[in-house]
Amino acid sequence: MNVRLKVLAQILSICVIAAVGLALLNATVGNISSGNDSTITLGRMQAAVPEGSEFSQPRTVGGVRTVVAHDSAGRIAGYYAQSSAQGSSGDIELAIGFLPNGSVRSISVISQHEMPGITDEVFSDKFLERFIGQREPTRLGDDIDAITGATRSCEGVTEAVNKAVSAISTIIQGGE
Repeated sequence: MNVRLKVLAQILSICVIAAVGLALLNATVGNISSGNDSTITLGRMQAAVPEGSEFSQPRTVGGVRTVVAHDSAGRIAGYYAQSSAQGSSGDIELAIGFLPNGSVRSISVISQHEMPGITDEVFSDKFLERFIGQREPTRLGDDIDAITGATRSCEGVTEAVNKAVSAISTIIQGGE
């Protein structure tokens, strides 16, 4: 009987340790996942428009969530946009920073569900930097070359950037 109690105590201890381990894993994965949602965060805005010290309330323009950034003197420091488009395996969501003149200054990936390996280059700085300086919609194949084997993902990134460029252009022109 005493041996059975020892075995039962050991099994119970293993279960408790496993439960604590799973709880810690769940907490970690939960934190990672919550960072990849579409919430507009101050950190994302500041990374995209570092000169901004004050940010307007987000508003949607042409299906794109936008924010106007002002510097400490109240001048427009730039613009921030969160834009998404369909890739080959789901939505691609980007955070895009703009200079005061409406040209793209930075792009980062908030979330994407594309096939790893094949599309890694699409989400690399090397490919995303091709959009830096754009003030007008870009044509894949004419202005920017697609990456072989990842054309649909390239189209998704290009569409998301173009939607953001159009939205920021609309704001600068005083629309919406």
